[in-house]
Amino acid sequence: MRRSGAFAVIACATLALLNMVDPVKSEGQYTIVGPGTIHSHRDYNVSVAVHHTKEPVTLKIGITGPSYNETQTVELPNADEFKQITFTLPPLKSGDYNLTAEGVSGLEFKNSTQLSLVEFKPYVKVQTDKGKYKPGDTINYRVIFLDENLKPSLAEDDVVVWFEDPKRNRIKELKHIKTRGGVYTGKFELSDFALLGSWTLSVQNGDSYSDERVYFEVEKYVLPKYTVTMDATQHVSVKDGDMQVVVKANYTYGKPVNGKVLLNVHTDESSTWSTVNGESVRTDTPGHALIRTADMVNGKAKFDINVKEFASFLPYKT
Repeated sequence: MRRSGAFAVIACATLALLNMVDPVKSEGQYTIVGPGTIHSHRDYNVSVAVHHTKEPVTLKIGITGPSYNETQTVELPNADEFKQITFTLPPLKSGDYNLTAEGVSGLEFKNSTQLSLVEFKPYVKVQTDKGKYKPGDTINYRVIFLDENLKPSLAEDDVVVWFEDPKRNRIKELKHIKTRGGVYTGKFELSDFALLGSWTLSVQNGDSYSDERVYFEVEKYVLPKYTVTMDATQHVSVKDGDMQVVVKANYTYGKPVNGKVLLNVHTDESSTWSTVNGESVRTDTPGHALIRTADMVNGKAKFDINVKEFASFLPYKT
Protein backbone atom coordinates (compact mmCIF):
# COMPACT_ATOMS: atom_id res chain seq x y z
CA MET A 1 0.00 0.00 0.00
CA ARG A 2 1.34 3.45 -0.89
CA ARG A 3 0.20 6.95 -0.20
CA SER A 4 0.73 9.85 -2.53
CA GLY A 5 3.88 11.73 -1.74
CA ALA A 6 6.68 10.17 0.31
CA PHE A 7 6.51 7.51 3.03
CA ALA A 8 8.94 5.50 5.17
CA VAL A 9 8.75 1.84 6.11
CA ILE A 10 10.60 0.67 9.25
CA ALA A 11 10.77 -3.02 10.18
CA CYS A 12 10.11 -3.90 13.81
CA ALA A 13 8.58 -7.25 14.60
CA THR A 14 6.53 -6.58 11.48
CA LEU A 15 6.84 -3.83 8.88
CA ALA A 16 5.23 -0.57 9.94
CA LEU A 17 4.15 2.32 7.72
CA LEU A 18 5.28 5.73 8.96
CA ASN A 19 3.86 9.11 7.97
CA MET A 20 6.12 11.91 6.83
CA VAL A 21 7.31 14.51 9.29
CA ASP A 22 7.51 17.19 6.60
CA PRO A 23 5.76 17.27 3.24
CA VAL A 24 7.81 16.25 0.22
CA LYS A 25 8.86 19.18 -1.91
CA SER A 26 9.69 17.11 -5.01
CA GLU A 27 7.93 14.41 -6.94
CA GLY A 28 8.53 10.82 -5.93
CA GLN A 29 8.37 8.39 -3.06
CA TYR A 30 10.91 6.65 -0.86
CA THR A 31 11.06 3.41 1.14
CA ILE A 32 13.44 2.83 4.07
CA VAL A 33 13.45 -0.55 5.82
CA GLY A 34 15.48 -1.50 8.89
CA PRO A 35 15.15 -3.55 12.10
CA GLY A 36 13.26 -2.01 14.97
CA THR A 37 15.95 -3.07 17.44
CA ILE A 38 19.68 -2.42 17.70
CA HIS A 39 22.38 -4.35 19.57
CA SER A 40 25.90 -3.55 20.70
CA HIS A 41 28.67 -5.09 18.57
CA ARG A 42 26.21 -5.91 15.78
CA ASP A 43 25.78 -4.69 12.21
CA TYR A 44 22.61 -2.73 11.53
CA ASN A 45 21.45 -2.98 7.90
CA VAL A 46 19.12 -0.48 6.23
CA SER A 47 17.52 -0.89 2.81
CA VAL A 48 16.78 2.29 0.84
CA ALA A 49 14.75 2.69 -2.37
CA VAL A 50 13.08 5.52 -4.32
CA HIS A 51 10.09 5.35 -6.65
CA HIS A 52 8.60 7.56 -9.37
CA THR A 53 11.45 10.06 -9.24
CA LYS A 54 12.42 12.18 -12.24
CA GLU A 55 15.96 13.05 -11.17
CA PRO A 56 18.81 11.53 -9.14
CA VAL A 57 18.12 11.41 -5.41
CA THR A 58 20.58 11.89 -2.56
CA LEU A 59 19.54 10.81 0.94
CA LYS A 60 21.20 10.91 4.34
CA ILE A 61 20.44 7.95 6.60
CA GLY A 62 21.63 8.01 10.19
CA ILE A 63 21.42 6.52 13.66
CA THR A 64 21.49 8.93 16.59
CA GLY A 65 21.67 8.27 20.31
CA PRO A 66 23.58 8.83 23.57
CA SER A 67 26.74 6.99 22.50
CA TYR A 68 26.45 6.69 18.72
CA ASN A 69 25.79 9.27 16.01
CA GLU A 70 26.58 8.23 12.47
CA THR A 71 25.21 9.32 9.08
CA GLN A 72 25.73 7.82 5.64
CA THR A 73 24.96 9.40 2.27
CA VAL A 74 23.09 7.28 -0.28
CA GLU A 75 23.08 8.15 -3.99
CA LEU A 76 20.15 6.79 -6.03
CA PRO A 77 20.48 8.01 -9.64
CA ASN A 78 17.46 6.15 -11.02
CA ALA A 79 13.86 5.59 -10.05
CA ASP A 80 13.03 2.22 -8.45
CA GLU A 81 16.68 1.80 -7.52
CA PHE A 82 17.54 -0.10 -4.32
CA LYS A 83 20.62 0.05 -2.07
CA GLN A 84 21.59 -1.40 1.29
CA ILE A 85 23.86 0.30 3.81
CA THR A 86 25.40 -1.05 7.00
CA PHE A 87 26.14 0.61 10.34
CA THR A 88 28.73 -1.23 12.44
CA LEU A 89 27.67 -0.54 16.00
CA PRO A 90 30.10 -0.27 18.95
CA PRO A 91 29.14 -0.91 22.59
CA LEU A 92 26.02 1.20 23.14
CA LYS A 93 24.98 3.02 26.30
CA SER A 94 21.39 2.92 27.49
CA GLY A 95 19.09 5.62 26.14
CA ASP A 96 16.93 6.62 23.18
CA TYR A 97 18.16 5.85 19.67
CA ASN A 98 16.55 6.91 16.39
CA LEU A 99 16.82 5.97 12.75
CA THR A 100 16.75 9.22 10.76
CA ALA A 101 16.29 9.94 7.06
CA GLU A 102 16.65 13.20 5.16
CA GLY A 103 16.30 14.03 1.48
CA VAL A 104 19.20 16.20 0.35
CA SER A 105 18.37 16.46 -3.34
CA GLY A 106 15.79 14.99 -5.69
CA LEU A 107 13.48 14.49 -2.70
CA GLU A 108 13.34 16.91 0.19
CA PHE A 109 12.00 15.56 3.49
CA LYS A 110 12.94 14.66 7.06
CA ASN A 111 11.73 11.63 8.96
CA SER A 112 12.75 9.54 11.97
CA THR A 113 11.58 6.61 14.05
CA GLN A 114 12.66 5.38 17.46
CA LEU A 115 14.73 2.20 17.79
CA SER A 116 14.73 -0.17 20.76
CA LEU A 117 18.11 -0.95 22.29
CA VAL A 118 18.23 -4.61 23.31
CA GLU A 119 21.09 -5.57 25.60
CA PHE A 120 22.27 -9.16 25.20
CA LYS A 121 24.76 -10.58 27.66
CA PRO A 122 26.73 -13.62 26.48
CA TYR A 123 25.98 -17.03 27.92
CA VAL A 124 28.65 -17.96 30.45
CA LYS A 125 30.02 -21.40 31.33
CA VAL A 126 32.56 -21.86 34.15
CA GLN A 127 34.78 -24.93 34.54
CA THR A 128 37.59 -26.10 36.84
CA ASP A 129 39.98 -28.97 36.15
CA LYS A 130 38.96 -30.87 39.30
CA GLY A 131 36.24 -30.90 41.91
CA LYS A 132 38.51 -31.38 44.93
CA TYR A 133 41.78 -29.71 45.94
CA LYS A 134 44.22 -29.58 48.84
CA PRO A 135 45.61 -26.38 50.40
CA GLY A 136 48.55 -25.26 48.25
CA ASP A 137 47.14 -26.77 45.03
CA THR A 138 46.83 -24.79 41.79
CA ILE A 139 43.34 -24.51 40.30
CA ASN A 140 43.19 -24.43 36.50
CA TYR A 141 39.93 -22.94 35.29
CA ARG A 142 38.26 -21.45 32.24
CA VAL A 143 35.29 -19.22 31.48
CA ILE A 144 33.47 -19.71 28.16
CA PHE A 145 31.45 -16.91 26.54
CA LEU A 146 28.85 -17.70 23.85
CA ASP A 147 26.57 -15.37 21.91
CA GLU A 148 22.86 -15.87 21.22
CA ASN A 149 23.78 -18.28 18.40
CA LEU A 150 26.04 -20.27 20.77
CA LYS A 151 29.14 -19.10 18.92
CA PRO A 152 32.30 -17.83 20.70
CA SER A 153 31.79 -14.28 21.95
CA LEU A 154 33.91 -11.52 23.44
CA ALA A 155 33.69 -10.81 27.15
CA GLU A 156 32.14 -7.45 27.98
CA ASP A 157 34.41 -4.95 29.68
CA ASP A 158 32.33 -5.10 32.88
CA VAL A 159 32.74 -8.87 33.40
CA VAL A 160 34.13 -9.78 36.83
CA VAL A 161 35.55 -13.19 37.83
CA TRP A 162 36.25 -14.02 41.46
CA PHE A 163 36.87 -16.79 44.01
CA GLU A 164 35.05 -17.03 47.35
CA ASP A 165 36.10 -19.12 50.34
CA PRO A 166 33.63 -21.00 52.59
CA LYS A 167 33.09 -17.83 54.67
CA ARG A 168 32.16 -15.89 51.50
CA ASN A 169 35.32 -13.82 51.59
CA ARG A 170 36.30 -12.69 48.10
CA ILE A 171 39.85 -14.04 47.81
CA LYS A 172 40.79 -13.13 44.24
CA GLU A 173 39.06 -10.90 41.67
CA LEU A 174 39.76 -10.26 37.99
CA LYS A 175 38.38 -7.50 35.74
CA HIS A 176 38.85 -6.50 32.09
CA ILE A 177 39.65 -10.06 31.08
CA LYS A 178 40.63 -10.90 27.51
CA THR A 179 39.21 -13.95 25.77
CA ARG A 180 40.65 -16.02 22.98
CA GLY A 181 38.13 -17.80 20.80
CA GLY A 182 35.47 -16.99 23.37
CA VAL A 183 37.44 -18.61 26.21
CA TYR A 184 39.33 -17.10 29.14
CA THR A 185 41.75 -19.44 30.95
CA GLY A 186 43.44 -18.79 34.26
CA LYS A 187 45.21 -20.27 37.27
CA PHE A 188 44.61 -19.69 40.97
CA GLU A 189 47.00 -20.99 43.61
CA LEU A 190 45.45 -21.88 46.94
CA SER A 191 47.31 -20.83 50.06
CA ASP A 192 48.87 -23.52 52.21
CA PHE A 193 46.49 -22.25 54.89
CA ALA A 194 43.37 -22.05 52.71
CA LEU A 195 40.09 -22.55 54.57
CA LEU A 196 38.71 -26.05 54.22
CA GLY A 197 35.23 -26.49 52.80
CA SER A 198 33.17 -25.48 49.77
CA TRP A 199 34.64 -22.72 47.56
CA THR A 200 32.98 -20.88 44.66
CA LEU A 201 34.24 -19.58 41.33
CA SER A 202 31.72 -16.99 40.08
CA VAL A 203 31.26 -14.69 37.10
CA GLN A 204 29.31 -11.42 37.18
CA ASN A 205 28.29 -10.39 33.70
CA GLY A 206 27.21 -6.76 33.78
CA ASP A 207 24.39 -5.96 36.19
CA SER A 208 23.32 -9.57 36.72
CA TYR A 209 24.98 -12.77 37.84
CA SER A 210 25.44 -15.50 35.29
CA ASP A 211 23.46 -18.68 35.71
CA GLU A 212 26.74 -20.57 35.74
CA ARG A 213 29.03 -20.75 38.74
CA VAL A 214 31.11 -23.67 39.90
CA TYR A 215 31.69 -25.10 43.38
CA PHE A 216 34.72 -27.10 44.47
CA GLU A 217 35.98 -28.58 47.72
CA VAL A 218 39.21 -27.78 49.53
CA GLU A 219 40.15 -30.41 52.09
CA LYS A 220 43.13 -32.22 53.51
CA TYR A 221 42.62 -35.62 52.01
CA VAL A 222 44.91 -38.65 52.16
CA LEU A 223 45.58 -40.79 49.13
CA PRO A 224 43.81 -44.16 49.33
CA LYS A 225 45.87 -46.96 50.87
CA TYR A 226 47.08 -49.75 48.66
CA THR A 227 48.85 -53.10 48.97
CA VAL A 228 52.07 -54.03 47.17
CA THR A 229 53.28 -57.52 46.30
CA MET A 230 56.52 -58.49 44.60
CA ASP A 231 57.56 -61.62 42.73
CA ALA A 232 61.26 -62.11 41.96
CA THR A 233 63.59 -64.83 40.74
CA GLN A 234 64.31 -66.93 43.83
CA HIS A 235 67.79 -68.11 42.91
CA VAL A 236 70.13 -66.13 40.72
CA SER A 237 73.82 -66.40 39.92
CA VAL A 238 75.99 -63.36 39.32
CA LYS A 239 77.53 -65.35 36.49
CA ASP A 240 74.19 -65.60 34.69
CA GLY A 241 73.30 -62.01 35.48
CA ASP A 242 69.55 -62.23 34.80
CA MET A 243 66.90 -61.46 37.40
CA GLN A 244 63.21 -60.72 36.85
CA VAL A 245 61.07 -58.76 39.30
CA VAL A 246 57.33 -58.11 38.98
CA VAL A 247 55.71 -55.54 41.30
CA LYS A 248 51.93 -55.44 41.69
CA ALA A 249 49.82 -52.89 43.57
CA ASN A 250 46.09 -52.48 44.17
CA TYR A 251 44.08 -50.07 46.26
CA THR A 252 42.24 -51.56 49.19
CA TYR A 253 38.98 -51.38 47.24
CA GLY A 254 40.49 -53.43 44.40
CA LYS A 255 41.31 -50.84 41.75
CA PRO A 256 44.81 -51.25 40.23
CA VAL A 257 47.38 -48.53 40.91
CA ASN A 258 49.02 -46.52 38.14
CA GLY A 259 52.24 -44.61 38.74
CA LYS A 260 56.02 -44.83 39.01
CA VAL A 261 57.86 -47.66 40.79
CA LEU A 262 61.38 -47.36 42.21
CA LEU A 263 63.12 -50.69 42.82
CA ASN A 264 66.22 -51.02 44.98
CA VAL A 265 68.17 -54.30 44.74
CA HIS A 266 71.11 -54.27 47.13
CA THR A 267 73.56 -56.28 49.18
CA ASP A 268 74.36 -55.31 52.75
CA GLU A 269 77.80 -54.48 54.01
CA SER A 270 79.45 -57.61 55.41
CA SER A 271 82.58 -58.72 57.21
CA THR A 272 84.51 -61.97 57.07
CA TRP A 273 87.30 -63.31 59.26
CA SER A 274 90.22 -65.40 58.18
CA THR A 275 93.52 -66.61 59.69
CA VAL A 276 96.69 -65.30 58.13
CA ASN A 277 100.04 -66.36 59.57
CA GLY A 278 98.31 -67.46 62.71
CA GLU A 279 96.46 -64.18 63.17
CA SER A 280 92.78 -63.41 62.70
CA VAL A 281 92.18 -60.91 59.89
CA ARG A 282 88.90 -59.10 59.28
CA THR A 283 87.86 -58.26 55.73
CA ASP A 284 85.02 -55.78 55.18
CA THR A 285 82.97 -55.89 51.98
CA PRO A 286 80.87 -52.78 51.22
CA GLY A 287 77.26 -53.06 50.21
CA HIS A 288 76.09 -52.29 46.69
CA ALA A 289 72.77 -51.25 45.22
CA LEU A 290 71.09 -51.25 41.83
CA ILE A 291 68.24 -48.72 41.54
CA ARG A 292 65.77 -48.93 38.68
CA THR A 293 62.46 -47.22 37.86
CA ALA A 294 59.53 -48.34 35.74
CA ASP A 295 55.97 -47.29 34.95
CA MET A 296 53.22 -49.19 36.73
CA VAL A 297 50.28 -49.66 34.37
CA ASN A 298 47.06 -51.28 35.53
CA GLY A 299 48.70 -52.28 38.79
CA LYS A 300 51.76 -54.02 37.32
CA ALA A 301 55.42 -53.11 36.70
CA LYS A 302 58.11 -55.45 35.37
CA PHE A 303 61.90 -55.21 35.78
CA ASP A 304 64.67 -57.15 34.00
CA ILE A 305 67.88 -56.68 36.00
CA ASN A 306 71.45 -57.66 35.24
CA VAL A 307 73.16 -58.52 38.55
CA LYS A 308 76.66 -59.33 37.24
CA GLU A 309 78.10 -56.19 38.80
CA PHE A 310 77.35 -57.61 42.25
CA ALA A 311 80.17 -60.13 41.72
CA SER A 312 82.86 -57.77 43.01
CA PHE A 313 80.84 -56.94 46.13
CA LEU A 314 80.38 -60.47 47.43
CA PRO A 315 82.47 -61.64 50.38
CA TYR A 316 83.32 -64.87 48.57
CA LYS A 317 84.40 -65.01 44.96
CA THR A 318 82.27 -67.19 42.74
